[in-house]
Amino acid sequence: MAASLPGLPTELLLKIVELVGRKRLKALRLTCKRLEAVASGRLFGKIKTTFPNHSGAVQRFEGLLKSNIAGLVTTLDLQPYTTHFLYRTRHIERWFKDDCHELAQTLDLAVQLPNLRDIILNGTPGGMKDWELEYVSCIIVAILQLLCSSLCRRIGPPIHCLKLRPLPCKWNPKITSSVQFLVTMKKVERLHLHFDWFEEEYSRLRSGGSIPTHDYPKHEETHRFAERVPRSWLSHNISGLTHLSLSFHYGVGVYPTIDLRHVHFPNLSSLRLSGFNMAHPWQLNWIISHANLSELFLVGNTIVVSKISAHLFDDDGFPIYGTKASTQSRLAAVYQQRWYHWYHAIETKLPKLRYFMTQRKDITFREDINDNSVWGRCFGLPESRYMTYEYGFIYYRLDIRHLGEVLQGYDAGALASLVRKTGQIKSVEDLIRRHGEKSGFWETFGTSEIAGVIPQEHTHVSPNMPPPPILKAPRFRRVYVPKRRRRIRRSSDATESDFSVSGSSFHVLNESEPEDA
Repeated sequence: MAASLPGLPTELLLKIVELVGRKRLKALRLTCKRLEAVASGRLFGKIKTTFPNHSGAVQRFEGLLKSNIAGLVTTLDLQPYTTHFLYRTRHIERWFKDDCHELAQTLDLAVQLPNLRDIILNGTPGGMKDWELEYVSCIIVAILQLLCSSLCRRIGPPIHCLKLRPLPCKWNPKITSSVQFLVTMKKVERLHLHFDWFEEEYSRLRSGGSIPTHDYPKHEETHRFAERVPRSWLSHNISGLTHLSLSFHYGVGVYPTIDLRHVHFPNLSSLRLSGFNMAHPWQLNWIISHANLSELFLVGNTIVVSKISAHLFDDDGFPIYGTKASTQSRLAAVYQQRWYHWYHAIETKLPKLRYFMTQRKDITFREDINDNSVWGRCFGLPESRYMTYEYGFIYYRLDIRHLGEVLQGYDAGALASLVRKTGQIKSVEDLIRRHGEKSGFWETFGTSEIAGVIPQEHTHVSPNMPPPPILKAPRFRRVYVPKRRRRIRRSSDATESDFSVSGSSFHVLNESEPEDA
């Protein structure tokens, strides 16, 4: 056995370096030249820079290119401040153009790093207000244009990974039709796109008690964007794309409709979909048509089991934008897609799958007889995996909740069978422990697909139910209580305290009760 750390094999040193923090890596570099070479690869492999800043980003990148560290950098993380410094002014575009010169110089120097492979544009806004949406869009679009322009002038190996967030849900031909953008996207092998908002999202308020005459979103520009997503963002390197992540902060897939059937990636090995509303078999067929998938992430997706719309439906059952149904009757539809069907199809149709991830559920573990509990997250089934669509809104109604309870065992059994095939044994144990006693679990676990549908589930889905009533916003009265939470052991003559953790409790006032105590 080696007497000192520098005497260990290089492979073992690389594993040790992965577990060491950045502060200790800096000290480890000063030990000897061999440890410096091993630690520097992880310490300088990723560089993060913010914009705008006043710390001389141009001078720092000039010094970096002249040093021997330039060859170690493989990832560039750009984090522009999108809302922290914005003020309500109509001159923001002119103000931003003044700072674009510094950003362009920084990007031109950054893309000259010889071994640069990954670029991350992470402009996640902080506390975003309604009036800041257009300004955030302006900044992200401008940075993306400058980035593509700099990458076209890059001398060296192409960029293989591109992560962009947040992107506005707005079709912008200045970006997607530019030569610089097309040249950059044709070389990307790992593409991660996160679309963050619709411009009309903050105006989604239902007024009055009448039946809506249209579904949300109602702007034509939003639907034009959804129609052109596959062609504008995904169709540039179909044969070379190996990793694809497509996520939306607000649900899409039903209305506005994003049809991915026109794009197919034969060499795709990793796929992540988030924020999609599933309703039709072709959405599942598109996923399982990529037979080379080894990783599949379906996070934050729901299955729509019933639909009520103010528009006419097309052949696939999607609302047609611009059409108008009779205001006297609502068009309703029921869909037969269920998660246990999806899990079984993924298990049988994707033979190379080695990792599958779905939503994680918050659960409570009981620890002792004093009812002390610990909150944690576990691989499981979320309650809101089934939803209903009404005029552009996704609801979790009472009848949908009953449907989820009826299908809980069937969905969990099919999911456990899927993750057992991928080798995720711990997830299988968690599912058996929490859902093994549910009806239908062992019918879908390790067996063939259930023929037909479950008879009991149809009694819980009623598409002709009236929509949820429009209630007035309740008025609250604040009552001061001590901030310390009082705990009383359960017994026959003792009750649990109802004091809240925050030190305040609320109760709804009646119409006849005065608002001020």
